[in-house]
Amino acid sequence: DAWLADVGYAAVVCRDCFPDLYAELVQRTRAGATEAQLEDLICTAISQRLGVDVGSFEMLAFGPPLEPIGLPTGEPEFFETAQFARERAVLALFGVTSCYWDDDRAFHRAQSIAEVIADELQDRDPDVVCLLRYVFSATGNTLCDYAWEELVEAGFEPLTWTPEDIAFHQELHADANRVYTKPSSKFGNSR
Repeated sequence: DAWLADVGYAAVVCRDCFPDLYAELVQRTRAGATEAQLEDLICTAISQRLGVDVGSFEMLAFGPPLEPIGLPTGEPEFFETAQFARERAVLALFGVTSCYWDDDRAFHRAQSIAEVIADELQDRDPDVVCLLRYVFSATGNTLCDYAWEELVEAGFEPLTWTPEDIAFHQELHADANRVYTKPSSKFGNSR
């Protein structure tokens, strides 16, 4: 039975990474909880602990879910939608007005100039520094520097359900949120 395999895998994940949740899963299973109740219990609890959505048992098979928030500057659609107006405006200040792949030299030149400006402003305006580094994918945080498609193409290996990877996952997301929300509070949020 596929569901039994899913709940079995969820039990292993909980046992290895969330022992208190494992105990609750066992207790509710013995009390006769339905499949839907167990799935809701586990997915909701793990989502709350990780800060990202785990919508179903099936999602557990892919490891702790990552939510990249990097800009898809390599996609032509990035320059055609209203969603990223703030970021496109910053790129336009540096002469980047089309897809990264259309003129990668212009993008890299602009990226180098932005990094010099960011270094100069480091102590005076950290919000501008965060914005420049985010827009030019130079934050040093994988989730901020890559859009989902780029992350996959770069060969990023999925995290596993181990306490070490859970800690890394939480650190990665917390840093990404800090990098992203800091300039967003000053310049507006595009997502």
